[in-house]
Amino acid sequence: MDANETVFDFTFSKTQTDFQKGNMAMKDCLALLTSWCDALIRQQITELTDKNYYGGILCPACSLIHGRIGDAVYPFTLLYDKTRNEKYLTAAKRVVAWSEANVRRADGSYFNDKCNSWKGTTAFSAISLGETLLLHGDCLDRETYDAWFSIFCRQIKFIHSYFVSDRFHPNINYYAAEAPAMALAYRLTGETAYAERARERAAYIRRHMTPEGLLYGENNPVDGFTARGMRYVDLGYNVEESLPALAAYVHYMQDEPMLRFAAESFAAHIEFMLPDGAWDNSWGSRANKWTYWGSRTSDGAQTGLCYLIPYGEIFAEAAQRNFRLLAECTENGLLYGGKMHIAAGEEPCTHHTFCHAKALCVMIDTGFEHQKTVELPREKEYGLKKYPSVGVDLISLGEWRATVAGGDLCCYTGSAVSGGTLSLVWHNKLGMLFAAAMARYGMSEPRNMQLSRYDDEMPNIAVRVQCGEYESVNELEVQVREQTEDAKIVISAQGTLKNIAFQSGPAYKLTYVFTKETLTVTAEAAAGGSLLLPVICGTDEPASLEHNRATVHKKGGTLTLTATKALHAPNGLETRNFNVIGGFQTLAFSLPLAAGEPETVTVCLA
Repeated sequence: MDANETVFDFTFSKTQTDFQKGNMAMKDCLALLTSWCDALIRQQITELTDKNYYGGILCPACSLIHGRIGDAVYPFTLLYDKTRNEKYLTAAKRVVAWSEANVRRADGSYFNDKCNSWKGTTAFSAISLGETLLLHGDCLDRETYDAWFSIFCRQIKFIHSYFVSDRFHPNINYYAAEAPAMALAYRLTGETAYAERARERAAYIRRHMTPEGLLYGENNPVDGFTARGMRYVDLGYNVEESLPALAAYVHYMQDEPMLRFAAESFAAHIEFMLPDGAWDNSWGSRANKWTYWGSRTSDGAQTGLCYLIPYGEIFAEAAQRNFRLLAECTENGLLYGGKMHIAAGEEPCTHHTFCHAKALCVMIDTGFEHQKTVELPREKEYGLKKYPSVGVDLISLGEWRATVAGGDLCCYTGSAVSGGTLSLVWHNKLGMLFAAAMARYGMSEPRNMQLSRYDDEMPNIAVRVQCGEYESVNELEVQVREQTEDAKIVISAQGTLKNIAFQSGPAYKLTYVFTKETLTVTAEAAAGGSLLLPVICGTDEPASLEHNRATVHKKGGTLTLTATKALHAPNGLETRNFNVIGGFQTLAFSLPLAAGEPETVTVCLA
């Protein structure tokens, strides 16, 4: 057999008829996983035999070797088990060898990167290696199995001691990851101390839920409150890492009492899934790492959803929708952070691919099949849902699906998405129209975040009031009021414009009126300024502007913005800004505000 030959008699197609209808089977997962792993192998360094490079996977976006590439041992080995194609086993051995030579520490841990001393990610390495050994160890020769088992035991021993030490101060996702790591250790070694720790961690996670069922603790300390008494919740980390870890723990330990809780909590988070399978993390405490399909360095929602499928059709639906989105964001075998990265000239980060390949492995190992399409919660027209513990409102009226963020979950300088902003606006026919990101992009997690190659500043893309350096999106003390009347939802937000250091400027007020046909935004600023409306708009979606009326020709129809006075396009109608968070290209429109005078823009489908 040729080293580059694939034994599958099918290929993955984004336009496959059954796939587009929503029906899919394990063969679709295998095809996408194969394309991902083949691309990673193409990026694997073999020309340089120095241990610092050999076996590493070079990232096109970041021009470096990410320290967690050893996690790819699971997908590579699974494909070897399915195909007996030696190139996959060779690739698996190489990433493990590179990790041992470059990020292994004397205490048994792995550093996050060669230049990043964070050791918590050892848990993810141990989980990947443990699942490889437990589920696909039979395909390995004795020498390889024993070597990998020794690494796994060393990592587990480190985790068991370090994760309860005074030196370790993580976010809650690491405690969640400890549960399946210990469960796997128990399954592979039989040591009851690991089973006890696994149960302890699962119980700990259970105690960290908001009244709405959202897992909190994505900040330090995990039990902390914000200044306004809210909890630190990150949708992306929860659905792609912590809740999947809890579901994996339940699976490996057969902890039936914990099963219902895991299913109920995951179902509560599915409220934030958009119709195309995207996750609305526009407001989360770690939204600086938001990607359109999840979160940059986490493992993928399917890791947990597949274990819960027997307990509700919604879990299979969510897994399938998100899988389809992952496929749509894949080009030449690598997963891009959003739908518009390619059009913006951005490269794919390999972190996305080798992490989320593990989620596809779980789909395959659980025999995933999707036969029946069911409605997602956010597809239903329910009016208004409030989440007081995080200061978020969800609106579902007519074709509109929107999020209003008014919490104070800001964890990093410049990362605020608050002020009562429309952090996300989706239209069932036009798709995504507005989506907020960090007020000012910064590398709060070096090597775990991606810089844009073409848009140096990656400007704020929130709907907001601006007056100089002061913007409504930075107002963490905003007062938000909601009102429903007849077939209309009215949300008002008022506060003080602030800069990214939260120094106060003039007062402002924003009001949103949703009807089944229109969204009307009214803005007022005490000292004047502008209402900024960055419309998500690709380079292939032309726009026009005539005095107070802007038109954007989206793929699903024509969007119009009609204002009470002249609108402006500060950067022109041809320029598209790009923000790597969510991967959105935007076309900026602005409406001047006279001091103390309200101005209105009505948004609708023409």
